[in-house]
Amino acid sequence: FETKNKHDRLQAHLIRVDKQIKILEKSKQFQKEREQSEAQRDEEDIRKDGLSLALVRKHQEKKRDQASLTEKLRKATLELESAELNRTSVEDSYYNVRQAAQAQAKRASAARRQADQSTTVSEQLAEYAEEEREAANMRKDACNKAEACVKKSRVHCASMEAQLREAERAAEEAEDLAKTSRQKAEEMAKEALLAKDISKQQEDVDEKRDIKENAEITLDTAKAVSEAADFKAVEAKQHLETAYEVFYQAKRVSAAEAHRFNAERQVEKNAIEAFDTAVSLRRGAEEAKKQAAHAVVMAAEKVSAAKRARDYRDKKALVQKVSLDLAEMTLLHSSKFNYWEKSMAIPASHMHSISEGKMLQLTEGGPPAWENWIEFNKNHITRVFPSRHAHLRAAAPNFNPVIAWSLGCQMVALNFQACDDHLLLNDGRFRVNASSGYVLKPERLTHSRKARSVSWKSAVDSNAPCKVKVKVLSGYNIPAPENRMGRSGPISPRIRVALYDGTPDESSAPQVHLTSKVKRNGLNPVWNEMKGGSFYASTPDVAMLLITIWDSGDDSVARDDFIAAASMPVSCIREGYRSIPLFDAKHSRSGCHAFSSLLIKVETRQ
Repeated sequence: FETKNKHDRLQAHLIRVDKQIKILEKSKQFQKEREQSEAQRDEEDIRKDGLSLALVRKHQEKKRDQASLTEKLRKATLELESAELNRTSVEDSYYNVRQAAQAQAKRASAARRQADQSTTVSEQLAEYAEEEREAANMRKDACNKAEACVKKSRVHCASMEAQLREAERAAEEAEDLAKTSRQKAEEMAKEALLAKDISKQQEDVDEKRDIKENAEITLDTAKAVSEAADFKAVEAKQHLETAYEVFYQAKRVSAAEAHRFNAERQVEKNAIEAFDTAVSLRRGAEEAKKQAAHAVVMAAEKVSAAKRARDYRDKKALVQKVSLDLAEMTLLHSSKFNYWEKSMAIPASHMHSISEGKMLQLTEGGPPAWENWIEFNKNHITRVFPSRHAHLRAAAPNFNPVIAWSLGCQMVALNFQACDDHLLLNDGRFRVNASSGYVLKPERLTHSRKARSVSWKSAVDSNAPCKVKVKVLSGYNIPAPENRMGRSGPISPRIRVALYDGTPDESSAPQVHLTSKVKRNGLNPVWNEMKGGSFYASTPDVAMLLITIWDSGDDSVARDDFIAAASMPVSCIREGYRSIPLFDAKHSRSGCHAFSSLLIKVETRQ
């Protein structure tokens, strides 16, 4: 931009010079003087003759200016072309970096989606594996029960076979006994036929017949037992065959389940490997995303650096030499803060401009840093202005000006766009001295101290009131707020009393006292506090007391609406019953706020 502006300026200047040359050449006076100059070719002769050739000399100067501007325009054209090439190369590199970053982001997004899909698949496979594992456990339990049943059937079959063998042996013995008895009976019958006295033999025959009948009964019983044993053996054999079939089927199912379990384990292993691959891809994608973000940041930094360089060149081109007389007339010169030793050595005509964030950073050094700043402000001027950072402006539109005042800063700038406590403090500070626009600093902030050993606390005026007790008694003619969204009827005022101390540390938060709410009475509300609020000021010469009135309304609306306020320095507070005039959000006592006031009772102690 600087090169192009320079080129345009040179071109416009050259056009103006060309126009001026043409105007000179068309004038009759110039033609007359040129004829005279041609007659007198030597310039010394012209001077001796005393001829006035002002237009000819002016024409010659314009020609020289034209040649000089033409050469400068040529150089500026070359610089412009070089700058355009550089700009084109920077834009191409930025576009390439942006395209690469977008491609990396797309790959990272695809890898993330693939990782999410792999995670979902692995979770489903894990659920399937868990279900199949439970089914396999159930089948294993069934197989164990079948094996137990087969073992039991085998034992029962063996027992039945033993009983069958015992019955067969008893039947064989009974049959042998029957055959033996039959043979003995036949022999005895033959003997009976031969014997004359057969009574004894008849008894033996009867006895043998009884034995035979008993043997036949025993044989029948043994046959029945044998038949029952055969029947039981058949049943046991059928049970055994059924158990064998169940065992064989359970064995086949168990083998199938084992194969399926192995397959599921392989699937789980594959899913785990896929998940690990997805995790590695996701890490790579995140790394690529970080690299892309870093590349974008670097590109943005390069663009910003190029812009700052162009702005610096533009500003440098606008810088002109300042006259020494004007520099001597200048009252203040702004200089950058580096460290206090260097600031102490600069002339008194040099001042520092400190932002809010820099002020908070400098006050973190504790009392030594505060004392250095106070010592600097005794012979120099410091201007403090609010910062634009969002984290500092989130809580309030302004910062606490009492901290800057306690350090001796002469100019403390605030944002007047919105009314807040800090702007009300500024309004109350400069109402002192008949609202003339300036207020003198305390004596300890202006006079040089005798030794560097004087501490922060010991420099404070011991006669100033340090302890203040405020009791809110009543109010008079308190108007309703301008915007009462969702509320109607008389107001319900509540008083907030806050003391802002000037110690620039973590304890710089205000000490607050809240009164109770007077319901539906804005004309003459009465609080008549017995205890009130007690406050302590470590630096009473710069501390401020702020009193604000709020409309609490009914309990259905959770907010409080601002009505009026009044602020005053603690050093200006006097004991006793005091009437406090109230000001609206625009810091004026006009309209309905013209006669509003508060009645309070103040007690002070050193």
